[in-house]
Amino acid sequence: MCRNYTKVFEHSITDKIISELKAWQQRPLESHNPFVWLDAIHYKVKVEGRYQGRAVHTVLGLNIAGKKEILEADE
Repeated sequence: MCRNYTKVFEHSITDKIISELKAWQQRPLESHNPFVWLDAIHYKVKVEGRYQGRAVHTVLGLNIAGKKEILEADE
């Protein structure tokens, strides 16, 4: 299902979560992650009427306690 959202709606959502995202990016990380996985999710984005391929790169770590956590996610 495809929906058309206004830019005002998109910005209102972004404004609500941006402070949480910044806090997540600046959180302290474990000093040791015995296992680390690198991955990318590829998707298409419509920019100025044309579709472009984009990817979100993720780094997933397994800490000493055995808990998985996302260490980084970036476009």
